[in-house]
Amino acid sequence: MQGTLLAQLTDITVSFRGVRALDGVSLALEAGVHAALLGPNGAGKSTLMRLLRGELYPDPGAGSVAWFPEGVADTSPLAGRSMIAAVTVAQIDRYAEYGRSMNGEELLLTGLADTEFLYSEPSSEAFGRVHALAAENGLEGLLERSVGEFSRGELCAALLLRALVRRPRLLLIDEIFNGLDGRSHRVMLRAVERAARETTLLIATHRMSDLPECIGRAIRLSDGRIISDSVCAPESRGRVEFTPPVCEEPDPAAPVLIRAENATVYIEGKPVLRSIDWTLRKGESWAVTGGNGAGKSVFLRLLGGAHYAAAGGSLKRFHPETGEEVRTLTEIRRLFRLVPESPPAQARSLTGLGLVLTGLDAGMGVYREPDAAEREEALCRMEDVDAAGFADRPAHTLSSGQMRRVLLARALVGDPCVLLLDDPLAGLDADSRGLLGRIFSSLMDKGLQVILTAHHAEDLPPGIRRALRLEGGRIERPGAP
Repeated sequence: MQGTLLAQLTDITVSFRGVRALDGVSLALEAGVHAALLGPNGAGKSTLMRLLRGELYPDPGAGSVAWFPEGVADTSPLAGRSMIAAVTVAQIDRYAEYGRSMNGEELLLTGLADTEFLYSEPSSEAFGRVHALAAENGLEGLLERSVGEFSRGELCAALLLRALVRRPRLLLIDEIFNGLDGRSHRVMLRAVERAARETTLLIATHRMSDLPECIGRAIRLSDGRIISDSVCAPESRGRVEFTPPVCEEPDPAAPVLIRAENATVYIEGKPVLRSIDWTLRKGESWAVTGGNGAGKSVFLRLLGGAHYAAAGGSLKRFHPETGEEVRTLTEIRRLFRLVPESPPAQARSLTGLGLVLTGLDAGMGVYREPDAAEREEALCRMEDVDAAGFADRPAHTLSSGQMRRVLLARALVGDPCVLLLDDPLAGLDADSRGLLGRIFSSLMDKGLQVILTAHHAEDLPPGIRRALRLEGGRIERPGAP
């Protein structure tokens, strides 16, 4: 019933190692009042959602949380877990890596008890619920397929249905539209709009185009505080279709840096890239476009040495100064730097400078003590990307935008010739996107080449002058949009 209280936060403060993530937050959520949670990276949106789910506790004596599963206040976090479901980027990444052992039907069924895997035999009613949800959303084809075969868009849609299986009273959606192509974005928006008919939504996002029409409330956070709580205006809800850049013709006299000939990449016995013929010449920067599951990320990982071309094809890389073929993996990863979206868990225990220093040997671990010159170089690279202020900060306290700049500085250590960037602005607020875009443009002006994937035209730096489109693992129209 609309207007029924679902959850209430009263003067909440949450700190991590002395850093306040939420500061004096009070908020009431009511059934049927769908809301957006807005604010820059590091504002506290994800922390607020974890608190609502009962995954975090307020600081001792710093506020209270109450849930209303039966209309009566309950302060046990288990009450929050019983009535609230969530779909998050962390879930997407986790199932993309570990979900290969289950099919889509099993994934959805784990939503019944909100566990990562199935631990008991579901009832016939549960199977019926799963198949009905899939049919309502036109996603029956996912049920029998391995989760490991899902594109990002398909995995997002499956996790949304998983969250709906047990009919939650409140559904939290945290930045799940990141990295979706136009078609997948439309499918997800329609699925979210259908979900709003049976549950209340709270959606965290940085792009207004990610919000369905049913969202009527906008809660804006900054530095852990709610700075506004108002009606959500409908403007800017539409998503602009992606248009690749106008392409320049290649300079046939320019030295070749990478040449792929009939390159095919298999993952778990299945071809993900097929018969790729492509050449990167000195001075070129490229946009790689295509839908979810087209093979864009695998293409970048192939260029960076994380995947190999199968027998019958080849991929060769050449030194930008000597023209000699680069053969060792260490040299490949130094010159052609793949920039991760986020570091592995073990690296987050480092400081910002410590994380940048792991780039010295093109790895992610720390295997030796850097000398003074190497530390100075790392600090200079941090200055180049406006990240010098994070040198002594624990990596786990950095926002997404701050972490991206630190990882970019890490990639610049060792003087690479090409940066490989996989949707580098996904999940960032407008200010962070603008700052990183300007940094990319500055680096390209200095001669560094960039190859990046993107799903939003505004995410492409102006220095990108060539583009290729992948579809089904093949280059659809090489060298042109």
